[in-house]
Amino acid sequence: MPFFEFAMANYYFRSTKFTIVPEEINSPEQQKKIMLELFAIAPDEIIRHAELPEHHALLLFSANYADENGKPAIAGEDVLPIIYKHIKRLEEISEYNKAILDFDRTSKTSYIAINQGDKLIIANSFHTSDSASALYFLLEALRQKQINPRQTALEIYSILSKSELALFRSYLKKADAGL
Repeated sequence: MPFFEFAMANYYFRSTKFTIVPEEINSPEQQKKIMLELFAIAPDEIIRHAELPEHHALLLFSANYADENGKPAIAGEDVLPIIYKHIKRLEEISEYNKAILDFDRTSKTSYIAINQGDKLIIANSFHTSDSASALYFLLEALRQKQINPRQTALEIYSILSKSELALFRSYLKKADAGL
């Protein structure tokens, strides 16, 4: 998957500095304070938000990131973190329990978004060295939220070997990869 992905007039970038807050937290000062409590935020770092009206929430994120060469960059106004794309994609999946796992082998990071019905249960990122650790964090997130993996449809955004995909399918109701 390319570092930036183009879809419907938005670009997406990979960042682990994001959180979801109630939509009432709409002042830039409040948002920066929350991000400072959760992450190491530099004084000149830019904090933005994207609306998630269906969840009555905002996705707060740092617009600063490292580009494909590892150099500091700032995302443009129309650029969103990849987790936003996954949260929106969950709305299109018809199963009640649904999850998206985006395992990026290059950055050794996995992004996980889980819905139960129309309710967003979790949107997070984890450092994962391989597909087995990505599966571990997904299953642990489901366990903590008391969601049965065997009743959860999963979309995987990564290229997996046949054996890796078989491992995912042995734990989940449905696991589709290579999306």
